[in-house]
Amino acid sequence: MCNPKLVKRYEKRFDLIPIINGYPKDCSKDNFHRKCYGKFKNNNELLCEVLIEFDTNQPAYGIYYGCFVDIKYSNFNQLEMIWEQTALSIKRDLALYWRSAQKASNKMLEDDDLDKRGFWPFWIRLEDDEDIFEAVKNVHIIINSLLTQGFISI
Repeated sequence: MCNPKLVKRYEKRFDLIPIINGYPKDCSKDNFHRKCYGKFKNNNELLCEVLIEFDTNQPAYGIYYGCFVDIKYSNFNQLEMIWEQTALSIKRDLALYWRSAQKASNKMLEDDDLDKRGFWPFWIRLEDDEDIFEAVKNVHIIINSLLTQGFISI
């Protein structure tokens, strides 16, 4: 059983995410509060969504964000190699913003939970002492990094 006070606290923070030029799109489903900042694809047929998400069934995870790879439309055999390179560039760009390579290494968490839909090659937890706008800024850094690496918005 999850803590309803914790769920409410994170829902209040999540609801503060601003909509600018129609983004993010609300793509919440079931127990997932999800804001999608777009889908991106590279010429290796890798499709990812840049998301901010909160799972009401696991509120202890808090609010997190990053890239979610859709395995249905991605070249699964090349995922690990492609994402290793992609994540290194994203980590470098976030480290420049945070002015700390160590902070980027500590905050970018790997995920090994591959489900029917896909997986998070990395995710970043929004700490309780950070406001939601920090996640929004970082999402834009991630998007710019993807675009610089040749991903296109679809």
